[in-house]
Amino acid sequence: MHQSIPKKIKLFFLTTSARMAGAEKMLFELASRLDRDQYEVTVCTLKTASEGPLLDKLDAVGVKTVSLDIGSKRQWWKLFGLYGLLRRECPDILQSFLFFDNIAARVFGHLARVPVIISGQRNARHEPKVRFWLDRLTESLCHKIVSNSQAGKDKLVDRHGVESSKVDVIYNGVEPASSRRDVRELTEIPESSIVMGFVGTLSKQKGLHILIPTLLKLSQNVDLLLIGEGDERHVLEMQIDRLGLNDRVKLLGHVSSADSYIGSLDLLVLPSLREGMPNVVMEAMAQGTLCVATSVGGVPELIEDTKTGFLAEPGSVESLSEVIDRALSLSEQERSVMLQRASKRILEKFTFKIMLDRYQDLYRELLSGDSPSSCDNNLCTKPQNF
Repeated sequence: MHQSIPKKIKLFFLTTSARMAGAEKMLFELASRLDRDQYEVTVCTLKTASEGPLLDKLDAVGVKTVSLDIGSKRQWWKLFGLYGLLRRECPDILQSFLFFDNIAARVFGHLARVPVIISGQRNARHEPKVRFWLDRLTESLCHKIVSNSQAGKDKLVDRHGVESSKVDVIYNGVEPASSRRDVRELTEIPESSIVMGFVGTLSKQKGLHILIPTLLKLSQNVDLLLIGEGDERHVLEMQIDRLGLNDRVKLLGHVSSADSYIGSLDLLVLPSLREGMPNVVMEAMAQGTLCVATSVGGVPELIEDTKTGFLAEPGSVESLSEVIDRALSLSEQERSVMLQRASKRILEKFTFKIMLDRYQDLYRELLSGDSPSSCDNNLCTKPQNF
C-alpha cells in the first residue's frame, strides 16, 4: 500500500551552525525557494542562533526557525530537546546536511518515528576514524543520503559500503550575483594590475600556504586578494612577511556580499587540499570569471580541464604556478571561448531551479514509497523499513 502524499509537506531542516558557509548557503536557498503552498518548512540549528546570520535571514523571508542553543560541548544534553521538537512538529521529512546534524537527525528522528529521514554528504574527504564509525553505525537509520558531488557518492559507496541506490547526487545551485562591484574598491590596486583572488575560509584545507608562494614563480606581476577569515590567518600573515610579499598579498578579512566582487577578478583560484562541491567556483563560472582549482573532490565535475577552466595538482606549488601562468597567458579569444563554455555548463547542470526540482522530486518519491506513515497525537508512526 502506497503512502498518500500530504497536501502540504512538512519539512524539518536540521543543521549544526547558523554561520553562512557553503552548506548553510544551500540550505537557505532551498528553504527560502520552496513553494509555501506545498511545503511547511522549519529550520533548526544545533548551536546558538547568534553564531551566524542564517536564522535571521530565514526569518526575514518568512521561514520558521528554531535553535537548540548549544553553546559549548558541556551543553550536549540539550540535544535531547530535538526529540521533543520533532514530536511536537511531527514533520513528514527530516533532512540534515553535515556530520553532527546527520548523527543527531538519524538518532532522534528514529526515536521520534519521523517517516522520512534524509542525510547529507558534502565533503569527499576521508574523515577521522571516530566519525567514520559513527556514520556507519547510524547510516541504516536514514532513508536516503544526498551527496552534492559524484565524488562524495563514490566515497560513501566504496569506503563506507553504502548501497549505491541509497545515495542520490544533487548538485548545488548558483545564480550570478544580483549586483556586481569592482574588487579594486576594497584595496588600492591600479586598473592596470592583474588581480587574482581567493574567496572562502582561511583554513589549512584550502591550501593557501601553497598559493602564496606561487607569486614568486609567476611570469607576470600579480596581486593576490584573500577574502575571508579563519584560523590560519596568523600563519598566512607570517608566511607572507617571510616571503617578502606584503605589497602583493592583501588579506581583506570578512567582506559583506563577497560574491558580488568575484566577477571583477581576473582569475579566481581555489588551491584546496580537499573539497566537496565548491560554491565559489560555480559562482565564478556563472559570473564570467576564469577559474584555476585543484583537482580534488567534486571540482573536476565542475571544471573540465582546459575547456571550462584549469585544474592543478593539490599540494604542489610547481603545478599550481604553472597552471596559473597558463591561464593568464590565454589570448582574449581563447579566454572568451572558455568563459562561454563555463557559463553554459552552469546553466545546464548547476542552477537553483535544477537543484530545487531535484529535491522536490526526491521528497515526493520518498513520501509515495511503500512505507506508510501518519501523525496522530503529535507522534509520527514508525515506517516499516526501519
